[in-house]
Amino acid sequence: MTVWWSADDLAACKSALRDSGLIEPAAELTLLGEGFGSAALETKDGVVILVAKNEIGTGARRLAVSLLPEVAPTLPCETPRPLWSIDLAAGIPWGAWAYRKLPGQLLTDANAPDTPLPVAVDIGKFVAALHKFPVDLAVRAGAPEAHALHDDLRLLHTRIGPLLRERLRDDQYPRVEDWWQNFLDPSLKRLPPVLTHGDLFPQNLLVSDDGSRLTGVLDWGDAAIADAAYDFATLQAFGSRFAEVAISACLSQGSSKPEGFDARVQLYWELRSSGFFSLRASIRENDEAELQHCLQELRDGPILA
Repeated sequence: MTVWWSADDLAACKSALRDSGLIEPAAELTLLGEGFGSAALETKDGVVILVAKNEIGTGARRLAVSLLPEVAPTLPCETPRPLWSIDLAAGIPWGAWAYRKLPGQLLTDANAPDTPLPVAVDIGKFVAALHKFPVDLAVRAGAPEAHALHDDLRLLHTRIGPLLRERLRDDQYPRVEDWWQNFLDPSLKRLPPVLTHGDLFPQNLLVSDDGSRLTGVLDWGDAAIADAAYDFATLQAFGSRFAEVAISACLSQGSSKPEGFDARVQLYWELRSSGFFSLRASIRENDEAELQHCLQELRDGPILA
């Protein structure tokens, strides 16, 4: 996806932050990374500033700033704690927010398979605590309600369907469409909802310097009231054994495992590992190179492979 800021974009953002009085005039800023919705900058004294680049980043900022102060005290690991937040400023039309950098090192897709199993135990305990947070309080703090994720997935299917019909082979498209019809079964909307993080991929998890324990969880922009199985699907990126240990650790904290749970974890993993969300973004950005990458990810993924 062509989302990376140019040197001019970065310089303009730094200037806007200084001119708005959000950082000191002489403050040094380093670009930590970017996503579809926001860019992350860090000051020399360890403050992370997330600058929204579009409405996706704005929504993620508003949710995190509202939800995290309520949820963070109930969790067994660190999460970002907002220092300040703005809706807009000159040169920052989509807003920004800041938090003190958390201790630990980021996991990556590359090192995920080697992550020690004690980290899986810590993740399971984190998920158990998160899922116990009162749903009504989460909704009041801005978390999308239970139907919102399901509705968005229907919109996702509608948005990418025509392109999949055009770009996939005649023997591939019907298989993908059959998968979607099964996935969008209305029964998924009737499951007991909990507060989910929604994006527990390696790059959103912090571990201790020796890599043995979970220290923090980042990127709360996809938090929502949803099926508990949704939070365990992305842990398949670490391998099935890792995911099993995390689920067992969650159950040890008093969580339940309803009928059909394992099948739904697999279904959600198929959703998350098939490039559908990135495909929608590549259509929105008219990025042919990323679109081709997403289609290959789908062809290589669990639905078609």
